[in-house]
Amino acid sequence: MKIITTIILSTLLILVGNCTTTTTQYYASFTPFSGVNCTGSISGQGSSYLLNTCLPYGDKYSIKYVPNNDNTAFTPIYYLYNADCSRFPTKDTTLNIGQCYSNEINDPDNGLFYSSASIQSEPLAPPSSGQPSLYSRFFDKSDQSCSETMLWSQFYTNNTAYDVNFTQRETFYCDPITNNPMQQICNLGGNKECTTNDLSSKCQYDNTYLANSIYTCVDGTTSDDIIKVRHIK
Repeated sequence: MKIITTIILSTLLILVGNCTTTTTQYYASFTPFSGVNCTGSISGQGSSYLLNTCLPYGDKYSIKYVPNNDNTAFTPIYYLYNADCSRFPTKDTTLNIGQCYSNEINDPDNGLFYSSASIQSEPLAPPSSGQPSLYSRFFDKSDQSCSETMLWSQFYTNNTAYDVNFTQRETFYCDPITNNPMQQICNLGGNKECTTNDLSSKCQYDNTYLANSIYTCVDGTTSDDIIKVRHIK
């Protein structure tokens, strides 16, 4: 069973010119850093969400990231108990581009995870660090080949760990032998029992996010692993 605790969002901008219409997608992105206040190297959990796009999390809620008029900030809007962003909207804190934010999940080493917010023309991909990263990409459920617009992406640099409600610790890593993307969940109390899940997926339907997904490990050294991004702001 795949248990991933983060989710993503989207924007669609239409540019109309002389007798032509060009569609450009932009992503709300979070670049993670190893140290407090977004210092150190790129490390941890990074993610990108297609702006102005409804992204479901099963039947629990759905979410949409909405930019302001000049793309200097974006706001996550949550919709409880529906997967199509149709009811019970709740706005979260507006996030300013270029600012450093601490995530709510607990980092065993630093206490919190820190990431920098941006709007980009391509979804964020793992850093070119020479170290492996778990990389997941999500597409509309109608996209059977996972070749059309990416709805959101997420990466974990190798051995990223965080505590869930201080009762469990999740660790994401690439298997050193098979290079498969792995997730280990360990209880922090009692017998400290651990379970390990192989998250490998090649464009398979993901019941959690109601989308087709790809889960792989990339080594962070080849050009195919890294998506070059253009910061809009």
